[in-house]
Amino acid sequence: MKHLFKYNRTRFLSTCLLLLSCFWWVIHSQAHDEVHHAIHELDHQIEAQPHQLDLYFLRGQMHQKNNHFNAAFSDFQTCQLLAKKQHKILPKPTLSLAKLCFQQELYYLALLFADKYISQTSPSNHTYAYITKARCYAQLNKEIKAKALWEKVLATTPTPKPEYYLTTASIILKANNKDATGAIQCLQNGIKKLGDIITLQTKIIEIAQQHQQYEVAITMLNYIIKNQKRQEKWLLQKANLLLAANQPQKAKQTYQQTLTAIQQLPKQHQVTPLVQQIKTQSQQALHHLKMP
Repeated sequence: MKHLFKYNRTRFLSTCLLLLSCFWWVIHSQAHDEVHHAIHELDHQIEAQPHQLDLYFLRGQMHQKNNHFNAAFSDFQTCQLLAKKQHKILPKPTLSLAKLCFQQELYYLALLFADKYISQTSPSNHTYAYITKARCYAQLNKEIKAKALWEKVLATTPTPKPEYYLTTASIILKANNKDATGAIQCLQNGIKKLGDIITLQTKIIEIAQQHQQYEVAITMLNYIIKNQKRQEKWLLQKANLLLAANQPQKAKQTYQQTLTAIQQLPKQHQVTPLVQQIKTQSQQALHHLKMP
């Protein structure tokens, strides 16, 4: 009966994966068809209105979605040339060209277009140009320039995305000879700005642990544990850090707290593979700590 249950569960999971794959394929195909039809409609509109700038820009965006680099590049450039003939300044295609060139790993060309866009627009519109430039410099192994641009993005964007802080912290580590303190400070600034974002908090723990700043990592873990309903995985991580920081007695107490937290979970949660793994690791660690 037990083997039959395992077999049926395996079949069920396999069926679910197959259905998800089919669903993704249908959605992807439908999206592709919609973009193809949009391009077809724009072709007719451009034939009827060959001097309409926005039509070329829209078609360029559709080609970009379809990963048709040459067609997208051509439409964005045509849009720029028509704007020049019509004595108009149209920055949007310039930024699109910068992003497109970055996607195609044409980093120096992307930098040129990003700079041109910056020269055409006010500072409040520079965020995505700075990001494109920063990403280019990172790919070109020019971390100091990338760091300066990412810091400018953080300083000038009213509500930066969490990934901006994560990327900046990563660049700081590369640019400043593994400046863990600077990277952690960047992430802490992100938390002050955006609130308790778990990805920023866990990145602080990761960086602090890698650079043996155990107190910083443990302080952040204590904060997370205090604000989480499910504490077992965080307690295990804290116990492991205490052990690495050569605080075996505190580690022992925290492993025991981990087991207590698991015992307090509903039965159905206690038997999940992840919780069982945490339980086993805690028990093994306690066993080793009790050994003479």
